[in-house]
Amino acid sequence: NGTTSRSLIFSTAASSTGTFTLEADTSVEFLAGATTTLNNLTVSGTAEAPVWIYSTATGSEHYLVAEGTASITYANVRDSNACGSAGGGLETLGGTDVSNNTCWTFVPLIAISGTLYSDAGSTPITSGKTIKLVIGTTTPVIDTTTSNGSGNFSFSTTSNNLPTDVLLVAYVDGDSTKAAV
Repeated sequence: NGTTSRSLIFSTAASSTGTFTLEADTSVEFLAGATTTLNNLTVSGTAEAPVWIYSTATGSEHYLVAEGTASITYANVRDSNACGSAGGGLETLGGTDVSNNTCWTFVPLIAISGTLYSDAGSTPITSGKTIKLVIGTTTPVIDTTTSNGSGNFSFSTTSNNLPTDVLLVAYVDGDSTKAAV
């Protein structure tokens, strides 16, 4: 659990010329007051296993600079200043603003899930089927997923894709079998 202890602690300013990657359920603590400069940053947390990005001193920011690309999902961030990053800050999809962050944008993710049935709702389809979700009509956003062996499926989208009164259509793609969602 990254809220109480960190798996990686930097006791000095750090830098990277490649891509610095943090996988799900890991945590990092950067030295408060120091600037960490990374060429590219990839943070791959999940809703169930986020990544924690903290400073070594609660209430004192560390400075995180991603000079190139940054792809960040489900990061719980505390005491971090990202103003020196490309574009003037960093964005995390599905992340949490724990406290005291500057130049971070936290974009909520919304989960849409269900079960695919071969009938009116009692027999799940157990073979993987491709399911598409279409959001909106004028300039639709289309996402694709596959049902698992229990018929379950899920999509994640940002709140930016779901304005008020938007049309959502989910369907089985490329299969003549009729199914209920």
